[in-house]
Amino acid sequence: FDEFNRIDIEVLSVVAQQILQILTGLKQEATSLHFEGVHIKLVSTLGIFVTMNPGYAGRSELPDNLKALLRPIAMMVPDLALIAEIMLGSEGFQNGKVLGKKLITLYSLMQQQMSKQDHYDYGMRAIKAVLVVAGAVKRVDPEMSEEVILLRAVRDMSLPKLVGPDVPLFNALCGDLFPGAEVPAMDYGDLMAAIKENLTANNLQHNEQVIRKVIQTYEAKACRHGNMLVGRTMTGKTTSWRTLQQAHGTLKKAEKPGWEKVHAFVVNPKSFSLDELFGGYNLVTREWTDGTLSSCMREACADEKPDFKWITMDGPVDTLWIESMNTVMDDNKTLTLASNERIPLTPPMRLLLEIENMREASPATVSRGGVIFMNDTDVGWAPFVASWIANREYETERGMLQKLFEAYVGKTFEWMRKNSVTIVPLPDINKVQHLCYILEGILGNGDNFAGQCKTMGGESAQQLIESYFVYGCVWAIGGGTFSDKQNDYRKAFDRFWRDEFKTIRFPEEGTIFEYAVSEDEFPLKIENEVLSSPFTPWGSRVVDYAHDQTMIYGNIYVATMETQRLTHLLDLLMPNKHACMFVGGAGTGKTTIVFDKLRSLDVDVYSNLNINLNCFTDSLLLQGAMESVLEKKTGRTFGPFGTKKMVYFIDDINMPQVDKYGTQQPIALLRQLFDYAGWYSRDKLTWRDIQNVQFVSCLNPTAGSFYIDPRLQRAYCTYAVQMPGAEALNLIFSSIMNGHANTGFAPDIVKRSDDIVKATIELSTAVASTFFPSAIKFHYIFNLRDVGNIMEGMLRSTVKNITTPLVMVRLWLHECQRVFMDRMISEEDVAKLGDMMDVTTKKYFDNLGFPAITQLPLSFTTFTTLDENESGKNPYCQVESEEILSGRLEEKLKEYNESNAVMDLVLFQMAVDHVCRITRVIDKPRGNALLVGVGGSGKQSLSKLSAFICGYEIFQITVTANYGMNDFRDNLLMLYTRAGCKGIGTCFILTDGQIVNERMMVFLNDLLASGNIPDIFTKDVKDEFSNAVRGDCKQAGIVDTPENLWDFFVEKSRRFLHLCLCFSPVGDKFRIRARQFPALVNCTAYDYFHPWPNDALISVANRFIKGVDGILEDDVENVAKHMAFVHTEVNVKSNEYLVSERRYNYTTPKSYLDLIEVYKFMLDSKKKGINQLKERLVNGLEKMNSAAEQVAELQENLIKDMALVEEKKIATDKLLVVVGQETNVAEEQKAAANVEAAKCEDIANEVMAFQAECEKEMAAAEPVIQAAVEALNSLDKKSITELKALASPPAGVDEVTAGVLVLLGGGKVPKDLSWGAAKKTMGNVDQFLNMLVSFDKDNTPVVACEWIEKNLFVKEGFNVATMKNKSSAAAGMCGWVINVVRYYRIYEVVEPKRILLAEANTKLDDANTKLTAVRAHVAGLEAKLAELNDQFSQATQEKNDAIAAAEKTQRKADMATRLVNGLADENVRWTEAVKNFDQQEAQFVGDVLVAAAFVSYIGAFNARYRNQLVNELWIPDMTEKKIPMTEGMQPLQMLTDEAEVAVWNGQGLPSDSVSVQNGAIIANCKRWPLLIDPQLQGIKWIKRKHLLQIAEAQPDDWNVEEKGVFEPDPEKAVTKEMKVIQLTQGKYLNAVELAISSGEPLMIENIREDIDAVLDPVLMRATIRRGRSLVIKLGDKEVEYDPRFMLYIQTKLSNPHYKPEIAAQTTLINFMITLD
Repeated sequence: FDEFNRIDIEVLSVVAQQILQILTGLKQEATSLHFEGVHIKLVSTLGIFVTMNPGYAGRSELPDNLKALLRPIAMMVPDLALIAEIMLGSEGFQNGKVLGKKLITLYSLMQQQMSKQDHYDYGMRAIKAVLVVAGAVKRVDPEMSEEVILLRAVRDMSLPKLVGPDVPLFNALCGDLFPGAEVPAMDYGDLMAAIKENLTANNLQHNEQVIRKVIQTYEAKACRHGNMLVGRTMTGKTTSWRTLQQAHGTLKKAEKPGWEKVHAFVVNPKSFSLDELFGGYNLVTREWTDGTLSSCMREACADEKPDFKWITMDGPVDTLWIESMNTVMDDNKTLTLASNERIPLTPPMRLLLEIENMREASPATVSRGGVIFMNDTDVGWAPFVASWIANREYETERGMLQKLFEAYVGKTFEWMRKNSVTIVPLPDINKVQHLCYILEGILGNGDNFAGQCKTMGGESAQQLIESYFVYGCVWAIGGGTFSDKQNDYRKAFDRFWRDEFKTIRFPEEGTIFEYAVSEDEFPLKIENEVLSSPFTPWGSRVVDYAHDQTMIYGNIYVATMETQRLTHLLDLLMPNKHACMFVGGAGTGKTTIVFDKLRSLDVDVYSNLNINLNCFTDSLLLQGAMESVLEKKTGRTFGPFGTKKMVYFIDDINMPQVDKYGTQQPIALLRQLFDYAGWYSRDKLTWRDIQNVQFVSCLNPTAGSFYIDPRLQRAYCTYAVQMPGAEALNLIFSSIMNGHANTGFAPDIVKRSDDIVKATIELSTAVASTFFPSAIKFHYIFNLRDVGNIMEGMLRSTVKNITTPLVMVRLWLHECQRVFMDRMISEEDVAKLGDMMDVTTKKYFDNLGFPAITQLPLSFTTFTTLDENESGKNPYCQVESEEILSGRLEEKLKEYNESNAVMDLVLFQMAVDHVCRITRVIDKPRGNALLVGVGGSGKQSLSKLSAFICGYEIFQITVTANYGMNDFRDNLLMLYTRAGCKGIGTCFILTDGQIVNERMMVFLNDLLASGNIPDIFTKDVKDEFSNAVRGDCKQAGIVDTPENLWDFFVEKSRRFLHLCLCFSPVGDKFRIRARQFPALVNCTAYDYFHPWPNDALISVANRFIKGVDGILEDDVENVAKHMAFVHTEVNVKSNEYLVSERRYNYTTPKSYLDLIEVYKFMLDSKKKGINQLKERLVNGLEKMNSAAEQVAELQENLIKDMALVEEKKIATDKLLVVVGQETNVAEEQKAAANVEAAKCEDIANEVMAFQAECEKEMAAAEPVIQAAVEALNSLDKKSITELKALASPPAGVDEVTAGVLVLLGGGKVPKDLSWGAAKKTMGNVDQFLNMLVSFDKDNTPVVACEWIEKNLFVKEGFNVATMKNKSSAAAGMCGWVINVVRYYRIYEVVEPKRILLAEANTKLDDANTKLTAVRAHVAGLEAKLAELNDQFSQATQEKNDAIAAAEKTQRKADMATRLVNGLADENVRWTEAVKNFDQQEAQFVGDVLVAAAFVSYIGAFNARYRNQLVNELWIPDMTEKKIPMTEGMQPLQMLTDEAEVAVWNGQGLPSDSVSVQNGAIIANCKRWPLLIDPQLQGIKWIKRKHLLQIAEAQPDDWNVEEKGVFEPDPEKAVTKEMKVIQLTQGKYLNAVELAISSGEPLMIENIREDIDAVLDPVLMRATIRRGRSLVIKLGDKEVEYDPRFMLYIQTKLSNPHYKPEIAAQTTLINFMITLD
């Protein structure tokens, strides 16, 4: 394993276990091994060898368990001289020993004397490379002197890498070691010609240094397969290798032998992650995804053509990707991938690195490649100028420009190097390039100059060109200068220019940057031998502002001198596709200027896309956003839709995260696009050419990285944008304010407009120069935005509601307070700002009356005035009184509670103020609020109320265990659908605890900054949203182009969607987020929630405890004041605690509300408990008093009871005799009835047997009857009609009809049975059929049956089958005749038996009738007997009851007598106890107050602070306020008792006072306890406290009757421990759900300083009632809540810093063991 310690330390630990497993197998001489779940063969000759260099950057220290398995071998520095001698000898050198020593000496001297450079290498690889080259030269030219050969090899291998100052030293060393040796010049005739030809073709100069570097690159490639071009930006690196590439192509085209074309695969390695570069496995699916570099190398490797393939890595070096290339750069020439694929470098392949420096490269990397270093001075800016001038069309113009460059540029650069700096580092050549681009924009291709020569004369034309050149110089070279608090470099540049260059003069007023060239000034005049100035002020070109009342304030643009001149520069540069960058602090107007320019572009020619970068933007996101507005053109070419040009506006270009190697991934991607006009697709990994795109960018050097990669910066024309001066600010805001005032306001108000603007600017300047940002006050950044925000508030005024200057000035003061004061985080800053406002107000508006201006309430809202103005929204006007405001808010709160979950808010003055502030922000278009305050301050509640007041729907995300970016993306799309498509006002309330992934801030930053979130708005989404607003867009009179539709949708979304961010200022997270995501502060209105003031605390306490049973009305105020005192003093002590103990403790308004809640609960609980005891004693006393009275009464009752007993005995005895007699009679009658029943049963059995026999015989007749019916059914009218129509029937048919006639004969055999008689009978077919059907089968004549049997049945052919062949009707009648006769024969046998059966049934009925009568008589006797028995039982019961009552009375009398005598003493004691309880109940007011405060606040403190708070502060204050309490009261007396403490001690709770106090707090707190428990005392006690013994269960087969009641065996009892989980374990929420629903205790142990946001509802006990049950929302689930559920949280951290939100949700309890 080479470079073994490049592996991460975590992986090395796993590798150690694997190696140990293998070595153990070898020691045991095993032949196979079960390794990582696979059975593998183990070969005994296995060996493990590791190489590593512990000193390199990015290397890990081997873990101890791995060190123990490997035997270390120290590799010493070898004898290089000996190696050199041997290698030279092997190459054929005769004088190897001497030459080897010279070589080593030379390298040793170079190492000692030359400058220290990252790319210098004097190690064995460098020496070996020289020796290999020397050997190659020796073989080519054996006759050359060996010294010359070695000197040539040393020179060729060393000179290219040397920096300029080291070259003379190197030549001197070579001259000393190789005296007299002259290296002949190499003949590169063909190559030199090809290089010059291509330089000319590319309009480049034949610069000697450039040509030398191209030759050196060629030589390096001939010697080594891996080389590095190193040098700063714009020193000719790319030009060198591209020129060499083109020269190869030229020579190949000329068919020169040995030359091949070159294909370059250019990759910027820093524009990809490592997996994207080399390939990697998907951790979930384990699928391999190829990388861009590996794909390029595989493609080059697979190409079998002889053409050269150069893998060009153009980008910064870091140890991660470059170390992965080590095997490619060394003799292995192989790229090894994590998939075990090995891609070799084929002979035509070469590796080329183009890098700025090698700071991050290890010596191993440096030694593996050849280095060609590009010095800054090698090329310079002159060749660029020469090439640019040479490209101009007119000779006169070229000569003029050459002179101007020589006259102005060099001197200016010289002064800049010594006296000035630019806002970001810019090389000289960038400034020259910038100057040329400006001149291109002004001069065009030269036709302008030619025309001017004709119109104004040659001299004037030259003066004009020089004027333009001066203008270009000022902005190209001086445009990047800036001013800060220490230096004003721009003014210094102005002074230098005026002093140095006096040919073309600027006016004296202002600075040279404030003027533009005016052709109207030509020809220039000569006054006092000085030319007049060709410049006019930019101010004269500023377009006047026209106010539009309907325009959203954010879209208002007021042109100023600064905007005008910068826009003019954009006008010059953008048509030629030159990239521009504005650099300046926040609020300087950079983005506004760019947006205005983009809006002014011709929509038929240009499209634009705004992309805000942030710290989470990576190259993948950026490329996706940029490609979303491109389409495929042809092949691999992509460009904007249609024929348009795309302008990318990259805002905050420096915001992407800087990795530890100082690079930014998105910047690397942009560099690839800038330099190579394309990039690689992320899916197919193929190259894409990107056409017709250009860039404008903004950079804020105070946020993100201070500057970007110089190799990208040099591609921009860069301008510093300064904060506008007072004059510019006055122009901007006077224009806006006067424009608004002139829309119908009173003249007195219009006159005040200028004063309002001046006062605003003066106040803003004073605030910015007084309040500076710091680590805590990082948001104290005051700039142009703040003045704009004040003016926006002023523009909300209406003519109807602002009728006097006083009201207008009060509005101004109110807006100043909101913009500036709401941002202040301390009372001192608020007071200081208030003083500054007073001073400014008096200065400008004192004549209106300062008291009147500042009169309270000073508040403007839209919800206190109900009449609506023209826009359909309530006007923004002042509140007349606090009562009106409070009343209105109370009404709104009541309305809110009627339709939403109830919020029990106390709207004290501070809460009212915050509601006004929030509504002010979200009630305006693009209004987003940033509410900052500790947890529990009411940010969310007041935001909900404010959104309700504004009529918005409220949305909050629901955090679940699996909530991620996709869920957040879906939520945002839903919000945009509501706001942008449906126009529903929506307030999105988000807390910092709900931000489960920092990448969510990326979306929020984009939402705030521009409303456009490229990461979620895919092309399909944009099309869907654009189509949704098409109708609205047309209705607004806007052409529905795709760009207009999208802009309309975004603007509409920003108007209806408002964000309320509720963040905590505690910790670094908020500060870091504000730095990483500038829109968080820049694009929101800040509202800081200060701690509640004392009057607010008292007001809230009064509200909640007023009317509480047990607190006298006189005590309510004092109790409320003491609660406020407790809260305030805990705050003070928390600060002391932090200073002295370095431990954090926070109190929040939520803590205070919990104190009140705990107090009310404990007071009610204690009152109920003592009232219950008192009630028992009072009841006891009443019983004792009545007992004596009852004793006498009991004695009298006893005598009456005894007499009654005797009477009952006599009556019972008499009744017993009668019962006996009646019983005998009933028994006799019952026996007689039984005899009759037996007789009936015999008769019934006979009848049933005879009936069964009859039914059996009748069953035989059923088939016959069925056959007869079927035979009839077969007859039909048709067949009978056909039969009777026959004159002569077939044989046998007449016999059938004869049989029918006989049966129908009515008991006689007809005389005429002929066919004719039959036809006559069948004459009426229907009547005939009816006769057959209705024939009485039971009464068939016997005569007919006998005739048929005798005359027909005996004939063989008389059957159905035979007749069917002759006639179907005859067959049917035949079957009928046969079956009727058969049936009758069966019937005449059965019928007699039926008659006998009927007689038997009659006999049975008679017997049953008799039996019924007998039984009825017996029943009557039994009823009478039963009645007598009941009477007897009742009499017996009455006798027994009388006896029992007498005995009970006797016992009761005895017991009452004993009770009265025994409790005579208790009567006195209980009477005294009742009086004591009354007194104790009155003192509960104070006793419970101490205990409640103790439980709510004391847990986080140690013993010393607990004692100070309770005994030195709280109790003395209660005594002072005369709150009733027990003398010598201590909290534990109210919270627990000795018996309970003893149980706790037995369960493992330490017996010291602090631990007992902690136990009492845990037992009584209403918030879940959070134990700070590094010694694990608390968690051990809690676990034992909730240890549950489960008895042995009764077996399922237990037989109680046989074995008796089951008694569990104590030895078989099972112990059930409480459930303990950690937040780091998988699916822990399942355990939480189970515990909540089953009502079991749960311990979350070993938490860190954050608690998963999904648990917030559990911590807050946010239960919801569903019918009769309670549920709690846990993520996206509703879990049934069992009130028995208990939650404990524990941390091992000894000094955790929990944010206030956690402190408000839990009760912190400090279990730390301390000395005291």
